[in-house]
Formats: sequence, structure tokens, C-alpha cells
Amino acid sequence: MGAMNKERQRIAIAEACGLKLFPMGPSDKQWLKTNKDGGVEQVPLPDYLNDLNAMHEAEKNLGPQSAVYADNLRTLANTKDSWVLIHATAAQRAEAFLKTLNLWKGNDKL
Repeated sequence: MGAMNKERQRIAIAEACGLKLFPMGPSDKQWLKTNKDGGVEQVPLPDYLNDLNAMHEAEKNLGPQSAVYADNLRTLANTKDSWVLIHATAAQRAEAFLKTLNLWKGNDKL
């Protein structure tokens, strides 16, 4: 089995960030997010692999696992330098995020 495809990565990150998939029909789906008031709002599935802003929002969910996440980013970039924490692409951040939470599926191991 190879690395996760992009859609599976996006869905896994969304679910880890608390978004829920609500099927409306055979081909119509919407993503729901609980807001601060406890209400629910419909949101698009974020493009985590191409949007740094979306990944910055996802990173806020890591809490104490942030240090492991930083180590995973360094491993992906094959460096011990901290520059990667600033210059990592959205796709690199997405992969490191999934690996940090043990959600990465496939044979690619850190």
C-alpha cells in the first residue's frame, strides 16, 4: 500500500479537527463544524495540502503533541534545523500532522 491519497489526507485532518461529514444523498455531502456557541455550521472541506492557512488552523489542535509534530517535520525535510518549521509547505505540514496523530495510512514510515 502506498501513501494516502490527497482526498483521504484532507478527510483525516478534517475529522481530527472536529469536522463531521453529513451525507445529504448519494453524491451530495456537507461538512459540519460545531461553533463556539455549540451550534453547528456548514463549512467546505479545507484544502489542507495546498492552503497554509488551513494547516495553521489544524496545527492549533495539536496541543502537547506540537513537539512531536516539529520533529516529524524535521524528519520529512531530512534536517535537524528549525528553519523547516517556518518554510514547510502545506503538504509537508499535512503529512507531519497525520503522522503525529498516527492517522497516516500506508507504508511510508518516519
